[in-house]
Amino acid sequence: MATSLGFSVSVVIPTYNDGEYLTISVGSVLAQSCPVKEIIVVDDGSETPLAGEAVEKLCSEGAPIKYIRQENAGPSAARNRGLREAEGDYVAFLDADDSWFEDFVLYKCKMLESLPVAEKYAGVFNSFVVSDSGEVRAFSEVDGYPDRSMIGKENGFPGGAPAYLFNRKALLSVSGFDEELVINEDFDLILRLLHAGYKIRGDSRPAFSRNIRSGSLTRTADFDGVLKKTLAFLGKAGAESLLPANEVKARTKLAFLSAIKQALLAGRFTYVLSYCFLIMCPSKLLLSAVRKGRLYDIK
Repeated sequence: MATSLGFSVSVVIPTYNDGEYLTISVGSVLAQSCPVKEIIVVDDGSETPLAGEAVEKLCSEGAPIKYIRQENAGPSAARNRGLREAEGDYVAFLDADDSWFEDFVLYKCKMLESLPVAEKYAGVFNSFVVSDSGEVRAFSEVDGYPDRSMIGKENGFPGGAPAYLFNRKALLSVSGFDEELVINEDFDLILRLLHAGYKIRGDSRPAFSRNIRSGSLTRTADFDGVLKKTLAFLGKAGAESLLPANEVKARTKLAFLSAIKQALLAGRFTYVLSYCFLIMCPSKLLLSAVRKGRLYDIK
């Protein structure tokens, strides 16, 4: 089914142990003022049956959902599986615990309709509202090639895939999400699209509600694991020139400072000393080590 504006949209919803939220997220898709072509729920090996049960109930009520269950392989693999299954001209990725405003699809399709036919666009984006606080995370208006160093920043452009409606062929042309990355894999995808010559368009209007849970990966007590996974992204971004060298340097130091704070709170002073030593390394040495993925190994 194509939208009223002639665009067909596939929605990919990855889920892992958060099936209790699916009724709300899928419900927000079904309530769109502009209908989508298909909804694809990819269960990434959940340890509970809640996702399957929620989908079964929704399907019994007439929801057109394609349910795929796979062995646990991570969020990027789940999104890529959905991308491979998608048949729409455009693809949106909705996290299982987020929800769309009723004009999410319509507004984005109107943005697509305004794009120059001859230009190469990866997709369009909007801002979002944090569900528990009502805070609007607003991004700047963009049309073309934004300053890549502004990805994910206030007054920049979003690094999270759920903010976008993507051209499916553009995603496939860069092989989708990098399944080796666990943190900032969304940033990596969008930076690779820009690096490949695709433009983006977007504005500050909020179009969905994001549920930022306290148990999410970036808020766990595994500060060292989070740091290493963040550095894996930054190393790739530096090696492939996805981000400017000075931005890789700045984000690397911010990652270390965050880890130092978490290590202090946990009383892990060996880590604090090691991080402090590394963060004081000469910039060229630090950047070289990050790019090569051989920065440190604390036992």
